[in-house]
Amino acid sequence: MKTMTISNNGVLAGARFYFTLITFCVQICHGQTTAATETTQLDSTNYTCVQRGPYSRVWQRTLVRSNASGVLTTNHPSYTELATGICYLSNGVYVDSVEQVEAVAGGAQAIQGRHKVQWALDANTPGGAVAITTPDAKQLSSTVFGLAYYDVASGSNAAIARLKDCNGSIVAPNQVLYADAFSNITADVLYTYTKAGLSQDIVLRQSPPPPDTYGLSDDTTLLQVYTAFVNPPQPEMIVVTNGNATDDQVLDFGDMKIGPGQAFFFNSQNAPLAAGLIAKQWVQVNNGTFLIESIPYQSISNQLQQLPQASNLKPNRGSVRRMAFLEANPSLTTASSKGARPMKLTRPDTTKPHLKVDYDLLSSSTNLTLQGDTTYFVTGAVNITGTTTIEGGTVVKYTNNATVQITATNIVCLTGPYSPGVFTSMNDNSVGSPISGNTGAPNTGTAYYLSYGSLGSNSLVLRNLRFSYALEAITGNITSIGANSIEIWDSQFIDCEEAFNSDVDYSYTGSDPGFPINLYNVLFARSTNVFSSLNTSGHLSISAVNVTADQMETFQTAGVSGGTSNACAATNCLFTSVTDLSGVSFANCYTNASSEGIYQIVGAGSYYLASGSPYRDAGTTGIPSSLLADLQTQTTYPPVVVPAGWLTNNYTFFPQAQRDTDVPDLGYHYNPIDFAVDTAVSNATLTVLPGTVLAGYGDQYGVYLFTNGIVNCEGTATSPNYFVQYNTVQEQSNTNWETTTWAGLFLTPYESDNSSANFAFTDWYIFADTTLISGQSIACPLALQNCQLWTGSITATGPVMTVTNCLFQRGNILVTDRTDGNISQAFYNNLFWEGELTVKHVNGGQYTFRDNLFNQTSNTLSGSINYCSNNAYVTTNNGVLLPENSDVILSTSPTFQVGPLGHYYYPTNLSLIHAGSQPAPAAGLYHYTVTTNNVVEGTNMVSIGFHYVAVGSNGLPLDTNGDGIPDYLEDANGNGLVDSGEIDWLVAGDLGLTVVITQPVNNSDVP
Repeated sequence: MKTMTISNNGVLAGARFYFTLITFCVQICHGQTTAATETTQLDSTNYTCVQRGPYSRVWQRTLVRSNASGVLTTNHPSYTELATGICYLSNGVYVDSVEQVEAVAGGAQAIQGRHKVQWALDANTPGGAVAITTPDAKQLSSTVFGLAYYDVASGSNAAIARLKDCNGSIVAPNQVLYADAFSNITADVLYTYTKAGLSQDIVLRQSPPPPDTYGLSDDTTLLQVYTAFVNPPQPEMIVVTNGNATDDQVLDFGDMKIGPGQAFFFNSQNAPLAAGLIAKQWVQVNNGTFLIESIPYQSISNQLQQLPQASNLKPNRGSVRRMAFLEANPSLTTASSKGARPMKLTRPDTTKPHLKVDYDLLSSSTNLTLQGDTTYFVTGAVNITGTTTIEGGTVVKYTNNATVQITATNIVCLTGPYSPGVFTSMNDNSVGSPISGNTGAPNTGTAYYLSYGSLGSNSLVLRNLRFSYALEAITGNITSIGANSIEIWDSQFIDCEEAFNSDVDYSYTGSDPGFPINLYNVLFARSTNVFSSLNTSGHLSISAVNVTADQMETFQTAGVSGGTSNACAATNCLFTSVTDLSGVSFANCYTNASSEGIYQIVGAGSYYLASGSPYRDAGTTGIPSSLLADLQTQTTYPPVVVPAGWLTNNYTFFPQAQRDTDVPDLGYHYNPIDFAVDTAVSNATLTVLPGTVLAGYGDQYGVYLFTNGIVNCEGTATSPNYFVQYNTVQEQSNTNWETTTWAGLFLTPYESDNSSANFAFTDWYIFADTTLISGQSIACPLALQNCQLWTGSITATGPVMTVTNCLFQRGNILVTDRTDGNISQAFYNNLFWEGELTVKHVNGGQYTFRDNLFNQTSNTLSGSINYCSNNAYVTTNNGVLLPENSDVILSTSPTFQVGPLGHYYYPTNLSLIHAGSQPAPAAGLYHYTVTTNNVVEGTNMVSIGFHYVAVGSNGLPLDTNGDGIPDYLEDANGNGLVDSGEIDWLVAGDLGLTVVITQPVNNSDVP
C-alpha cells in the first residue's frame, strides 16, 4: 500500500483548494490568455551551410521574433549533418563530396571525394582494374581473380571460375559494372563509389554446382572470392571472431579499412535479404597478395537454389592443397595493352534474382560524441572504429535511405532519467531543430539507425534512449558468445518496423546456451517485430522484464538457417494487440488481443496504466535488484495536467505521481511527472516542494512570470526538484503537445514589476537546440543556487541574475543587459562544462564572475566585468573573461570523479582546491565538498568550481548531531555560524520542525 503523510496539514488541502481555483480561473479568464503570448515569428531565412569538415556540415538559419511588447529577439537554429566523407579538401578548402563516376580515356574515374578511384576499361587488366587513392595518400590497386570452393575439413579446394576479358560500363551515377565477367558461370563485378568508401560486389546470376559434385563436403565447404592486390601497403590486421571463422581479419590501411562483410540475396523486385556473414583473410602467395573472402556454402545454399544452374561447369575433384588455385595464376604486374576508350553508360539488370557477395573499403573516424546540445542529421553511412558516445539531450535524425546508419564497435550511453538520447526521422519536428526539407509528418522509413557492427567479445549496454520511425532501430552481427550480452534499459521504441535485427552466427561447444539479450523497463509500440534475426549458428536468449509491447505482429521471430529458434522469458510484462507471441514464456504477465481499457493517454504519453488498473502491484519482486531499485524511482501514474492559462492564486506543487516503491506494477514505467504546466503566473506565488517534477507542455512555455509572479522552487540535495520539458519523458506516440513555437521552459516578464524567482537544488532538462530560460525584465531577481542545468540555451537579457554553485552542462548562455536599465549579474562557484558563454555588459550595473571553472567553454566578452577573479580555464583557446586576477589555467580537463551525488568531484591534489577568492563560509559552502572523501570546505578558502553537499559513510548528507536534519539545512546560509532562526548542527537534540512527504494513497488523494 502506498501512503502519504504530511506534517504541515495545510499543504494537501491547500493543493486541492488551489487546483480548483486554477480550473475556475482558467474558465473565467480564458479570454485573457492571449495576453501571455510571448512571441510572433517575423522572419526566417533558409538554412545555409556555415561550416564544413570531412565528416560533417553545420546548417544554420536566422529566426527573428517579436514579443508582446514589440521587442525583437534573434535566434540561430542549427543542426549538424553527419556522413563519413561528406566533404573533401580542394585547394585547401572543404567542399561537398559528390558520388559521381565519369567516363575518361581508358575507363572511368570518381575524384570528387576524400578518396579517388580509377577504373580500367577491361576488368581483366593485369596491373589492376581498380586503383584507389585513400585520403591519406595510400595506393591500392586490385583485380578480381576468381571463384572457388574450399573444404575446411579436408583442406581441398576446387576452382569454379576465373575472371575473363570484360569491358565495364557506368550503370548509375556512382557505379561501374563489369557484366558477365567470369568464365563458366554468369556473374558480374559491381563497384559502388560512395562518400564513405568503395564496395566491390560479386553478383552471382547463376548457381555453381554444389560442393559434393567436386568431391567436397557441403557442410564444411566455403564459397570463396579471390581478389589480387598489386604491391599494396601492408595493412594492420586485427583478428576478430566472425561466426565460425575465428581467423577473420579487419584490414586497417589507415584512413580506410575493410571490415566484416555480408552476402545478400535479391529477389526479382530487387529487395535484399541477408544471406550470411563473410570472413576474410589477407594472404601472400607466389609474391602476390590476395584478399580471400569466404562464406559457408550452407548459409547461402537455399538462395543459390533459386538461381539458374550454370550448365557449362564441369566439376573436377579439388586439389589437396588449399592454395593450388592461386599458385597457378599468371603474373599480375604486366602492364595492360588494352585500348584507351572511355566506358559507356548502360543500365543494370535488377529484374532477376541474384546473390551479392561483397567487401567494403570504408573511411572511418576513430570516435564520435553525439553531444547533448546538438541536433544531428545523418545523410550517409557514419563509420566509427572506436567509441560512439551518446550524451543525454542529443537528437539524431535520419534521412529516409536504407544505406544510412551509425556503425560503431563500441557504444557508451551518457544518458539518464529526463535526459535520454533520441533517434528519429528527419520529418519528426517534435524534438530537436527542424531539418531543412522536412514534411512534419513522420512515418516508418527505410533507414537503419544504430549498428554495433560485429559484436564479438564486447557487451553492449543501452540506456535511456528513444527510437522512432526506423526500419531497423538497432542492428548488428553477434559473432561470439561467452561473458558478453546486450542490455537495453529504460528505453522506448515507437513506430519502428523492427526494433532489433541481428545475424546470429557464433560457435559453441555442447548445447547452445543462446546469446543473452536483457530488456529492462522498455516500451515497444506500433512495430512489426521487436526481434528479427537470421540465426545461422546459435540463437537469442531474451529476458524481458517490465516490458510493454502494444500493436505489433510478432514479438520475436527468427529466420533460422542452421541455428536455433530464439527463446524469450517474460516477467512483469504487458502484451496487448500482439498477434504472434510464439516462443515467449510468461511469469506474472498479462496478454490481451486488445489494448482498450488497459492504458490511459495523458499528453504525449499513451501507456500510463488506466485508473484503478488491476495490473498495479501485480508483478513479482523476484527480478534483478538493480531493476527493482530503478522501478522504485519511476511510475505508471500520469501527471496532473494544469489547464493552460492563468495562475492567479497561490499554489503549491508536490510529488503526487506515485513512485512504484512496493510490489512492482506490470509493464513499462515512466520517469515521474507530477504536474504538467502551461502557466502564466499573475499576482500569485507558485511554490514547489522537494522531490517534485514539473514538465512544461505549452505551445511556447512551461511557466511564465507574466505580471508580479513569484516562484519558489527549492529541493534538497537528496530530493531535488526537476523542471523539464514533457518530451524528455513521454514517447510522443501521438501529436499531443507538439510545438514549433517554443520560447522557453521558464520565462521572466518583459516589463518592470514585482516578479521574482528562486530555484535551489533544481535540475533542469531539455533537448538540444531548445530554450531553458528566457529572461528580459530589468527588475526581476532570478536566483539559481545548487542547480544543475543540462543542455539547452539560457538568454538572460535583463533579469537580475544571481547564480551560485551551479552546473551548466553544454549550455548555450547569453548574459547581457538592456539599454533602459542598470542590471547586475553575479556568478560564483559554477562549473561551465563545455558549451558557450557570451557576456555583453553594455550599460550600468555590476557584473561579477568569481571562482568559476570554465571547462573548455567558448567564452565571448563584450564590455568589461566589474569583479572578475579566481576563475579557472581549461586552456585559453576558447577565450577568457577579463580582467584576469588570480586565475588558474589548466592544460587539460580535471580528471573528474564519480561520487555519491554526481560526476564532477575533483581528485584530492587538484590545484583548484582552496584557490578561490573568499573563505568558504562567505560563499555559503561551509558544509560542502569537492572531493569524494567528503572533507567539508569548512573555514578554508573556497575551492574553485562546483560543490556537492558533503555526505557521510551512509551516503546521506552529514548530520553531525543526529537529529535527522542535515547540517547544510540547519545552517541555512552555509556560513558555519548559528544565526538567528537556525539550528546548531553540533548540538544533539536541538530539533526543529520538518516536513515529511511520502506518496499519496491513490489518485483520489490528489487534485
